[in-house]
Amino acid sequence: MDKIIVAHNSENFTAEVYEEVVGCYRALAKQLMEGAETIIDNQSKWNELKNTSIETIKRMLRAG
Repeated sequence: MDKIIVAHNSENFTAEVYEEVVGCYRALAKQLMEGAETIIDNQSKWNELKNTSIETIKRMLRAG
């Protein structure tokens, strides 16, 4: 991040800085996609957890 700010402020945005930024975005995208696959693979477990959590909150609200 510091490199990008310095490059912007000095108007010295080189191809090297560009490649580094693109590399960071690729790494972030890969992490997000891997996380999404885990959620999709375990979708039924997530739905069960969500439904259980909703029911627990409803019971707590009813209990006052």
